[in-house]
Amino acid sequence: MTFSALLESLKSFFRWLETQNDLLLLGVPFVLIIPRAILAGDNLIGDESSFYEPIKTFGLNAFSVIENTKNLRIPQGPGFFAVYGFFGSFVDYSLPALRLLNIFVSYLAALILFKILCKLSNFPIILTLWFVLNPYFLLLTTPYIYTDNLCLFFLISGTYFFIVTDQRFFSFSKASQSGRRVLDYGNRWIFR
Repeated sequence: MTFSALLESLKSFFRWLETQNDLLLLGVPFVLIIPRAILAGDNLIGDESSFYEPIKTFGLNAFSVIENTKNLRIPQGPGFFAVYGFFGSFVDYSLPALRLLNIFVSYLAALILFKILCKLSNFPIILTLWFVLNPYFLLLTTPYIYTDNLCLFFLISGTYFFIVTDQRFFSFSKASQSGRRVLDYGNRWIFR
């Protein structure tokens, strides 16, 4: 088998993969790590011990966010703890439930990234899986209560509103129109 024939067979495999149900394909890695999140039970793993107490504090005292932020002794901002504390108040701060929430947030980030790549790439499912199968993302932060994946979710969501919706989110303001003119001028200047 020649190299060009191998390359053609890989292309046809990727085209076939693109025709399958994208939601299911993207969900497979996340379903496979659910046991890792659940089997740990209520034992704190790694840095979860530094995140779990602030989550409980923000969940129990949701209306005193400013006071909770003053007492926060770790370098992360209060957004993560407020979101997970709010959810934790419904599940009695169960570690497996909070870990499942982190897996769900990571899956949503992957879906939004897929929607962005559908607009920008010929192989969006392959590129999204390349991001998802990154060991740091999938194995080290997704099944545990870490702040990274919620941050990535917000970054990817912001990119989605900028690229896919073509800035419709900001289109109602005059500032957006003048900002768009500046961006157009900048693009013409950079990409002459």
